[in-house]
Amino acid sequence: MEKRSGNAVTIGNFDGFHLGHQSIIRNTLKISAEKSIGSVLITFFPNPRLFFNAEDKLIHSDQKKKKVLESTGINKIEYIKFPEIFSLNGQDFINKYLLDIYSMKYLIVGDNFRLGKGREWDIGRIIDYGIEKEFEVKVVSPEDYKGTKISSSIIRDLLRKGEIGIANIMLGAEYISEGFVMKGNRIGTRLGFPTINIVDNNCLLPNGVYLSKTTFNGNVYKSATYIGGNPTLTKTERKIETHIINFDKDIYGKHVAIHFLKFIRGEKKFSSEKELVSQIRDDVNTIKFDFETEV
Repeated sequence: MEKRSGNAVTIGNFDGFHLGHQSIIRNTLKISAEKSIGSVLITFFPNPRLFFNAEDKLIHSDQKKKKVLESTGINKIEYIKFPEIFSLNGQDFINKYLLDIYSMKYLIVGDNFRLGKGREWDIGRIIDYGIEKEFEVKVVSPEDYKGTKISSSIIRDLLRKGEIGIANIMLGAEYISEGFVMKGNRIGTRLGFPTINIVDNNCLLPNGVYLSKTTFNGNVYKSATYIGGNPTLTKTERKIETHIINFDKDIYGKHVAIHFLKFIRGEKKFSSEKELVSQIRDDVNTIKFDFETEV
C-alpha cells in the first residue's frame, strides 16, 4: 500500500466473487495502474448478512474467500471487524478508515453501493462528499445474465434450488465444496460404489445427486456426488459423498475439492438395499453419459 501517493480503494462483502465483483476488481486495478497508486480491497468479518442473521450460509467460506481475494492482484486486502464499524455513519467511516488509514484517492464500487449505519449514504451523497474531500468515485455498471443483474443474493437462491448451471455462469467459476476426506461407514464400498466423504456445513445446495468433478493434488477426476444423510439404510448427519469414477486410491485425510456441475435428482428413500444399488448404478451411468456428451 502506497500511502504517499494514495490508493484506489474498493469495498464490499465479495461473497462468491461473481462476475460483477470481478469487474469491480478490474476497474480498481486499472485505475491503480493508470494513476500509479496503490490498490486496497476492504471487506468485513463477519459478513454483515451473517451479523444481522439475514443469512446462515454464504457462497464462499471464509477460507475460500481469503484465497480468492488474495489471487486478485490487489496490493492490500483488509478485513475490518464489522461489529466495530456497523454503528458509524457514512462520514465517520470515510474519514476514519478510507481517508485517514487508507489514503483513498479513488473509490471503486458497484451501482447499488451504500455506506454507513443503516446504509444511509448512497452513491450520490458519497460523490458529493468526494468533491469536498478530494477523492473520486468510480461507479461500475453491473454485470447481467440474460437480463438478470448478477448479485450474490441471486446466486445463493439459485444454489439453494440446485440450479447450478446458471449459478456457475454468474460466478464465472464452478461452485465447490472442499474439505478433508473423513472415514465413513464404507456402505458405498459394500454396495460396489466406494465414496470419499467430506463435511461442509456451508454448502448451499439441496440434498440430492450431482454430476461433479473432484480435484485432488492438482488432478481432476470425473465424479458423482450425493449430498444428504442416508434415508434408506441409516439416519446420519448431512454430508457430501463422492464416487470418483475409475478411481481406487486411499485418500483418507487428504484435502479435496468437489466441483458441482449439474443437479441430477433429489434425495429419495428406497424400499430396499437392492433398489438403492439399482438407482446408484443408474445415477452413475447417467453421469458418465453426461460427461461424454455435455461436459
